[in-house]
Amino acid sequence: MNYENYIYQQPIDPVRQAILLAMTQSMEQEKEMIRELQGMGIKCVATMASGFNSDISPKLVNNLVGACLNANVIEKKKAHIHPVVHALHEAMDTARVTREISQNCRLKVGVVRYEDQISICIYGDLAIHELSAHKTVGVGYQILGE
Repeated sequence: MNYENYIYQQPIDPVRQAILLAMTQSMEQEKEMIRELQGMGIKCVATMASGFNSDISPKLVNNLVGACLNANVIEKKKAHIHPVVHALHEAMDTARVTREISQNCRLKVGVVRYEDQISICIYGDLAIHELSAHKTVGVGYQILGE
């Protein structure tokens, strides 16, 4: 299957794009996808977080909000920050990041904004012990305010 068929599919689906961005396997692939999406007028960014479940939630929130602001994916206002944090929590919940199984996490986060829609995907490894890791994926979606 050709990866590019998913990038250029119309209408643009920010959820699909966020999943693909989070699942890129190298920095080169990530940068290439970000360039392609930006060329289509889509705002996007990727970031990572790792650690134990006691500290992963604040790391994810801080990394994600900072990355989104620095990449101009969102503006520094409540109508943008609030839905981004909600979408992140949806993604964390569906990826099981906040559960006991996630005592050790290594996660990549893809964020895609198209018009007023924003989607966040978390992809990575969870484990009770670092040598017993398994893959996880979760996604969140929200509409940004004015």
